Amino acid sequence: MPNTITVTADPLAPVPSAAGSSSTIIATVTNETDVPQPGVAVSFTTTTLFVTFDPATGVTDENGAIKITVIYPRPNPDSITGVGVVPIKATIADESATLLLNYYDAALTRIRLINATVTEEEHGLYNVDYYQINAGVSALVYLPTAIGFGSIVTLHWGAFSYDMIYTDGPSYMLFDIDQLFTPADVLRNGRYVVWYSITDLANNTVGSFPLVVTVTGSPYNIPTLLAPVLPAEFNGVINLARAQTEFNVIIPTAEQPTILANSSWRLWLDVITFEGQLLKTILLQAGRVIEDTNVVVVIKNSAPFLGYNGVYGDFYYTIAYDGQQTRFSHIKRMYIDTVAPGD
Repeated sequence: MPNTITVTADPLAPVPSAAGSSSTIIATVTNETDVPQPGVAVSFTTTTLFVTFDPATGVTDENGAIKITVIYPRPNPDSITGVGVVPIKATIADESATLLLNYYDAALTRIRLINATVTEEEHGLYNVDYYQINAGVSALVYLPTAIGFGSIVTLHWGAFSYDMIYTDGPSYMLFDIDQLFTPADVLRNGRYVVWYSITDLANNTVGSFPLVVTVTGSPYNIPTLLAPVLPAEFNGVINLARAQTEFNVIIPTAEQPTILANSSWRLWLDVITFEGQLLKTILLQAGRVIEDTNVVVVIKNSAPFLGYNGVYGDFYYTIAYDGQQTRFSHIKRMYIDTVAPGD
């Protein structure tokens, strides 16, 4: 099985300055059983001008990690042009991972999200669940007092954006997310970087502090792939004995010609109450598709299933291929009860 690479940054949202800003990038390489892989060559690239890496290439240490510095100087210390999202791509022989660094102007106020839960204020981490999506998610942008007539205020939500033009109105703008965007694009399960930019008539641009919004339990996860297959003898139930016994989950990739070899697969479990509240989303395992072969996922760890006294467990998988949108499978719903009577 090929290795897997992940990449993180500290800080994820540096403030640009005349002297330049920097972040520490850490790429980690593991094998299919999550064992760190030392001595793996890693290269770092970006599509953004003026960004430099120190170093741009290297090899992982005994912990399977490599640490570098990325530097983002302003091309002109007196200019605000260039503030925004910078993609950092870390590549090994058989895989790559991309991280978004978000450079922002500290003078701009943060977006206020309506019908979203703050999970960490300092780093701007938010969660949005099924009930909040149904209530309607909005982004409130407080405008700076010096904003000029005709300036374009752009809300960025993941890969999508929406422009509003400032005239002579109130000191804020309200973006109704499910009305201005296609909900299946921006409110499906996933992680989204959310920020706004202001561009004046001279084409100077400033960007705000980026929030990171995680959507779970979304009704917009449109399934297009066959459901995973669990043991027939379970009869739709995972009890304590079955949770503590190794079992297989089949991802039927060989039966679906649209799933290409070397695509990335991830097997997920959503734990949901009978009332529909999402308790937890768990990544069970991940890997790569082998041509003309179904993926057999061996579940050895009982921990994800323990401690539940009657909940639904929705098994599903996602498939992603370079340059294509992630696809979701239909779910296989199981009843999970791993608490013995009287416990």
